[in-house]
Amino acid sequence: MKLRQLFLFFTICLSLHLQGQIPKKADKFFQQARMETLSGNTENALELLNKAIKIHPKYTEALALRAKIYSDAQDWDKAKEAYLDIAVVSPSEAWKVYFQLGRMEMEQQKYTEAIAEFERCQQESNIPKKTADRAAKNIENCRFRINAMKNPVPFEAVSLGDSINSNYDEYLPTFTADGQEIYFTRRIGEGARADEDFYRSVLVEGEWTKAQDVGKPINTEASSEGALTISPDGKRLFFAANKPDRPGGFDIFYSYQVEGEWLMPTTIHRPVNTRHWESQPSISADGKELYFTSKRNGGYGGIDIWVSRLVDNQWQEPENLGEEINTPEDDQCPFIHPDGMTMYFSSKGHLGMGDADIFKATRQADGTWGDVQNIGYPINTSANENSMVVNTAGDKAYYSRFVEGNGFDLFSFDLPKEAQPMFVTYVKGKVYDQETQKMLDAQVEIIDLESGKTLQTLNTDKVKGDFLLTLPSGKDYAFNVSKEDYLFYSDHFSLKDKNTSEPYLLDIGLQSVKVGESTILKNIFFETAKYELKSSSFVELDKLVSLLKENPSMNIKVIGHTDNVGDESGNLMLSKNRAKSVYDYLVGKGIDRGRLSFDGKGETQPIAANDTEDGRAENRRTEFVIVK
Repeated sequence: MKLRQLFLFFTICLSLHLQGQIPKKADKFFQQARMETLSGNTENALELLNKAIKIHPKYTEALALRAKIYSDAQDWDKAKEAYLDIAVVSPSEAWKVYFQLGRMEMEQQKYTEAIAEFERCQQESNIPKKTADRAAKNIENCRFRINAMKNPVPFEAVSLGDSINSNYDEYLPTFTADGQEIYFTRRIGEGARADEDFYRSVLVEGEWTKAQDVGKPINTEASSEGALTISPDGKRLFFAANKPDRPGGFDIFYSYQVEGEWLMPTTIHRPVNTRHWESQPSISADGKELYFTSKRNGGYGGIDIWVSRLVDNQWQEPENLGEEINTPEDDQCPFIHPDGMTMYFSSKGHLGMGDADIFKATRQADGTWGDVQNIGYPINTSANENSMVVNTAGDKAYYSRFVEGNGFDLFSFDLPKEAQPMFVTYVKGKVYDQETQKMLDAQVEIIDLESGKTLQTLNTDKVKGDFLLTLPSGKDYAFNVSKEDYLFYSDHFSLKDKNTSEPYLLDIGLQSVKVGESTILKNIFFETAKYELKSSSFVELDKLVSLLKENPSMNIKVIGHTDNVGDESGNLMLSKNRAKSVYDYLVGKGIDRGRLSFDGKGETQPIAANDTEDGRAENRRTEFVIVK
């Protein structure tokens, strides 16, 4: 606000035409008032200005400085009167006065009165187009704020507690997908000596442990670590740091864990980092998109949001998110939700409550971002709101807000339904050798059964054998775990028609490749009472083809099973036909018939009770057994 007033003051002083010569005594009082203003002695300055104006009532520079002093002091009534005096002295410049009065009314949240002033500004015949456009945008903002305040969204912010918040500033949180770990930035000190470092806390029995400095090699004494994002499994870290040897100030760095320890961070080279400022990274759940902010050339304003995509393990040339997201003002603090379809960000350029507000954007069918929505008042206020993240399930948000006497602290709140992303759950577990119980480094995959596209791939931790992957609603997924010299493990997660689900928690014991071991193929699908394979079965069957080709001496028998619904002999025949369909598919993929056989057991070997639909679904299965 003060910057705008200062701008108005100087433009008025430069553009208003003085009417008549200024008496020397009036000019002397004015020059003294300027010096008093620069020294902060506004009372003396006002007394001198009033003397100058009394001598020369049309002294516009003195009138403008007096109006600015009242406005800076938020003495609104006197400021308004002082600005109107300028309009009387110089009617041709009245549009500047009415524009400033509108800004003052907005500052007081008197939005109806502000609209009236901006409309008066627009009616002036000599108003420049740029100012007319700004007045129109301000009117639109005022109307938005009036409506937002009449229709507030549910909101109650809850502090994350003393284990996380301190007497220092805490902000820019990020969480693992299971919500069990939080990382955030803490700012210690003031001014040029202030230092930003990352801290971590873990949720234990519903309570956050005392936040601990992440330590070296992530935090260093030579630089400030400003903003960070962590992968869903907590194993990969992207962050911004102000290294002294970097020409652009803040750049983005990367680190990952090996045996529970963070490796020495490395910079993400061009084209992500440039000689310009880059910060505030947000990594997508699949690890293939890195969103960040930059002041680089080619944007729409001072700070814009960009995205780089990972192709063949190389970050590609970043793309600006376009004018649907970025504005001539600052747009920053992106957070890409694990649903992959929703982004939250902070902006001063979109319709809002004042300063920076938090917005939700949705990925469109063509991959661009649009449908930008302000998430509502009183989450957004006339103050600066930014750096909001949302939990995996999409119903709870976390952000930083100013607390009088305590600085910025971290808070959570229930996210209004209209602002929520798609529902997302996760699959979490560990992989080990079934016989020895030794943890294994195995490959884990999530596959879209409809398209056959692999959505996420990672390796389990070499020491802990653990993994965590997110599952957005709206799809059916195949889940595969594989390791050389072991039979693969498969599972099926159906979220196509579900908006809620408990997380999938798995302990997976892999069986070594040897005679007698069997595996249930959980992603083999047939129509009811039929034996033609659905195309969604091909993903799993191709895994079996790969296993057989990797182990050319392995012979298997495919066995079909049914539930007890229907005729027993009919079920037996159906199970044999289904097993033969799998056999035929494998042969069609080049597997020698001599290595394959098939059989059907009908309803004779249930693995669950047949008195529930879930039990019957388990019994309708296809498996294979190693016979040689």
